[in-house]
Amino acid sequence: MRLNSGISPNLCGQTIGFTILTIVTLRGGLLMKKNEKTYLSIEEIISLPTLSGTNISDNGKNVAFVKKPANWKDNKYRNHVWIYEKEKGQCYPLTTGEIDSTYPLWSPDSRNIAYL
Repeated sequence: MRLNSGISPNLCGQTIGFTILTIVTLRGGLLMKKNEKTYLSIEEIISLPTLSGTNISDNGKNVAFVKKPANWKDNKYRNHVWIYEKEKGQCYPLTTGEIDSTYPLWSPDSRNIAYL
């Protein structure tokens, strides 16, 4: 499945389906039966990172989005802006640290990005 811009919805290889599949596989161990039902714990569910605030640049080459993972050490969620580069097929964090960053917005020339 592809979005109109040609960008795959599994930004950075971390779709929720992929993450759930990985957790289920790890929880089930090597001897998990094919038809055996395995459920995620509450801790595993709330540990899944969420993606929001997606904004595609006007030239269609980049996507800015907010990734919110759980930080169990600090007992907090942190919002950080990430950039996905279509031509390179990879993403990277634009912001890090203790301050939340949200609402990324590209400039009309697609060269700069503003966020709160």
